[in-house]
Amino acid sequence: MGRKEDKELVLGNLVTALHLIQKSRDFALVIPEIRVSLAYATPWAKTPQDVAAIEGRIAAVGGYPRAAGLPAFGASTHMAHTILTLREYDPKISAAINFKCNKEIIELLKQYAAEKQFRFGMLDRNMEPPSARHREMGGNWRLKYVVDTAGGVPPIFYENEGMGREQLSIIVGKDAIEITEMAIEIAKRYRQRVKR
Repeated sequence: MGRKEDKELVLGNLVTALHLIQKSRDFALVIPEIRVSLAYATPWAKTPQDVAAIEGRIAAVGGYPRAAGLPAFGASTHMAHTILTLREYDPKISAAINFKCNKEIIELLKQYAAEKQFRFGMLDRNMEPPSARHREMGGNWRLKYVVDTAGGVPPIFYENEGMGREQLSIIVGKDAIEITEMAIEIAKRYRQRVKR
């Protein structure tokens, strides 16, 4: 398959994943204040321009998740960095999604990871050395910390709160549909737990 076909496959996968999210009322409950980022990299990705994401992220509107824009290459430098860095440890990682995190969701993430026999990780932002607090260096340190403490790339992990940063859940995997289905399942379980 050529690069053009790879890009079309990535965009089509993201559109399908976005459709799943937008029809899930449960998912609206796990949208964080910073909104949801969903990204998927081409097999040959080396830079954020080779990674597609939902432009403007995904927010809750009228009780349902809604995208601000369409999937586009280069739309999320942060999520692209997450995928490209984790791919150095596990070449199967091509997609990432972030969503709300709190005590109840952490319990659900742990249960889900155990059921699926996945590694589970936690990023303790309080462990971040001052030298890694710059955006470019911090991302590498944070992801290396998660991989090292989990004993490999955990498909499911969370970041605790940091100075001026919202706590987030993160799922990574082979494509956008796969990780979206996992995130929606977590959202369903969360709705049942909070009974909204």
